[in-house]
Amino acid sequence: MLKFRDGILKFEQKAGKYMKHRKKLNRFILLSTIILLLLLEFSLNVPTATAQSATYAYISNQDNNIVSVIDVATNEVIDTVPVGILPMGVAVNPLGTKAYVANRLDDTVSIIDTATNSVTTVNVGDTPYGVAITPNGKKAYITNYKGRTVSVIDTDINEVIATISVGSDPFAVTIAGKYAYVTNDADKTVSIIDTNTDTVIDTLSAEYEYPGGIAVTPDGTKLYVTSGDSNAVSVIDIGARTIIKVPVGTKPWGIAVNPQGTKAYVTNRVDGTVSVIDTSTNDVVSTVSVGSEPYGVSFTPDGKKAYVTVSGSNNVAVIDTGTNSVTTQVRVGSKPRGFGQFIGNVPVSERSTPVETTDSSYSNLENSNDREVSNNRETDKDRETASPDSEPSITIIDNRNTTIDNSTTIDNSTTIESIRINSDDIIRINSDDNITTNSKDNNNNQEHSSDKKSRLIDFIETITSVIGILVSTCGILVAVTKRISKK
Repeated sequence: MLKFRDGILKFEQKAGKYMKHRKKLNRFILLSTIILLLLLEFSLNVPTATAQSATYAYISNQDNNIVSVIDVATNEVIDTVPVGILPMGVAVNPLGTKAYVANRLDDTVSIIDTATNSVTTVNVGDTPYGVAITPNGKKAYITNYKGRTVSVIDTDINEVIATISVGSDPFAVTIAGKYAYVTNDADKTVSIIDTNTDTVIDTLSAEYEYPGGIAVTPDGTKLYVTSGDSNAVSVIDIGARTIIKVPVGTKPWGIAVNPQGTKAYVTNRVDGTVSVIDTSTNDVVSTVSVGSEPYGVSFTPDGKKAYVTVSGSNNVAVIDTGTNSVTTQVRVGSKPRGFGQFIGNVPVSERSTPVETTDSSYSNLENSNDREVSNNRETDKDRETASPDSEPSITIIDNRNTTIDNSTTIDNSTTIESIRINSDDIIRINSDDNITTNSKDNNNNQEHSSDKKSRLIDFIETITSVIGILVSTCGILVAVTKRISKK
């Protein structure tokens, strides 16, 4: 009887140990399964390609009511975007997803979606000129020249959420940190706005007549303000309230400080030059000839290039900031004006490939420099009611996926109906008026084939990694099970 009782006790002890180890094993298996599933999920969601971005310049053209989009890598115009009437200031948001354009004559701001080049229009104050975006991209500040106000746009909802009274004839605006700085042309002052509260917290004297363009150093300690009538730049120490006058060229207008904060570039309209100021000494260290009537200037994010809108020649001059020499001139629309931070890094992973065009594509967009700007824009209805007896012609517009639907005869031999200009084709008009289409399908097929191979390799590597994890986990489970069984 005692032996039987001892046997029962030993059995219960072993059973207890087994159940204890069994619970541990179950917990271990459950934890291992969860970890394995998480690893598998992570492996399957690893992107096969990294997000890419490209640097683009958005140039407002006053007479065309369009914005030219320049690819900084190639210095070619890759798109033109219709906006409001008499576009002036431009600013690209920090993410590079939107470009904001102030339209002086119709009191609006055109918001360009940089992925699609579609446009949203927001009504602002009277005669908008300058645009600047807060560092977090949440607000856009627009100066209203005749309205004596600054409109504040909430960029999430694209609506004006505040209107701030400033000085007389507010012209340009720049932002550093939480403060926006506005030049008041008629007052010879600079208004300082707290962007958290959207209120004017201080007003500085610019000292000289007609302060126009404005730029702030990256550390937010100094303002550089152009003075058109005194042919100088006012350097304002914000904390000390001191002003230094730096003589530059005749009728300075636009100004920008490079991302490093070491140089300020000033456009001189009458001289056709750009003055380069060393911000450590406030001396002009170089003068660069760019062409007739330069207006706006902006730097690439790395500071290696400065782009200057040259209104008199309908070009954008590209300056190598290392040598302070013009490396190329880019043909854009009529009377380019853009000032502000009109250059930005734009995400291009989902951006369509634009139609490539030659300079001839602008022949139907440019207006004479001497004519007055019309306040009435052409509409689709106007084009539909055009005279049927007019000579057939084709206008190539530098927009993606353009469709020409009208039946048109070229050289009395070829009839074209409903031509689709795809993003993979280049349409050119030769000197003999023939149209040729150069397909880039072969190149695209090669790119797609290479992309597929890359994705296949990534997929195989992912599967291999998952199999390795499974094998390792099974080995651990077997070893643990054997150890528990021995005990």
